[in-house]
Amino acid sequence: MPRSNLDALTPEHQSLIPAYLEKWKAIALSTQRIDRAQAVQAIYAGWGLEEKEIRFFDSPYDMLRNIEQILPEWERYWPFEIGPQDVIDIDDWITRSVQEQIDQHLVQPLESLMQQVWQPVIDQLYNGPDIMPSDVSREIAHNFVHDVLPQDFLLSGIQFDFCVSVLGCSLSDTEQLSWQAFQRLVEHAGWILPLYEAIDENDEKVDEFSKELCWICDPPVKLCLDSEGRLHADAEPAIEFADGFAVWAQHGELWIRESS
Repeated sequence: MPRSNLDALTPEHQSLIPAYLEKWKAIALSTQRIDRAQAVQAIYAGWGLEEKEIRFFDSPYDMLRNIEQILPEWERYWPFEIGPQDVIDIDDWITRSVQEQIDQHLVQPLESLMQQVWQPVIDQLYNGPDIMPSDVSREIAHNFVHDVLPQDFLLSGIQFDFCVSVLGCSLSDTEQLSWQAFQRLVEHAGWILPLYEAIDENDEKVDEFSKELCWICDPPVKLCLDSEGRLHADAEPAIEFADGFAVWAQHGELWIRESS
C-alpha cells in the first residue's frame, strides 16, 4: 500500500519542481574538487568500506587507464549501483501516476541534460583506442566507460530528494540512515564507480558481495556549455580535468583535434 495516496502532484508540489531540478543540475555540473578525507568518511558511513578499498582518480581517463594495473583480473569485477534504492523501494511510497509526473518533470530533464553534456566524453573514452593515442585498452573502455559517469547515481537522488523533502514521505530508521548516507556521498564523493568481485578465482559466480571496491573520480575543473546545455567551446577544450584530460566539443559534437 503506498505511503502517499496522492493521485497527482498538487500545484504547490509542481511549483517546487524547478528549484529541485536546478539543485540537481548544479550537482551534476559541479566543478568543485572533492575533499578526499570527507569522501572516505562518507563512503565508510554509508557503505562500510575501509580506506584501503577506496581509490581516487583525477579524471575518468585516469581511472580507466589504471584498471588493468590495479586489477589485473578486472574481468572478475562488475560495477553495481549504490544508493537509497538498496533499502527503499520508491514504489512503496507513491502512486504510479505521481511517479510518472516525477519522471516527466524531474528525472527525464536531468537525464537529458547529462546525456547532452557527457556524450562527447563517453564517445572519446569509448572510441579512444580507435581515434587517438590512448593508454586505455578497447576492452576496458567498452566494459567500464558507461559506469564512470554519475548519471544513474544522480537520477536516483533527484527522485528520493523530491519524495522526502516535498512529498513528505516518511522513513523508517533504517531508511533514514540510508538516505542520510546517500546525501553525504552526493556531497563529498564525486563520481563513484563501485565494483564487486562477481567471479571468483575458480571462475564461479559469487552470489554475495564478498569483495567490494570503490573508485572515485574528481569532477572536471572546467565545463563549458552552449545556450542549449550542450558541451561547447571555441578554440579551447569544452571540458577539462585536473590531470589534463580534456574533451573538445562544439554544440555537443565531439571534435578530434589533429596532432601537431
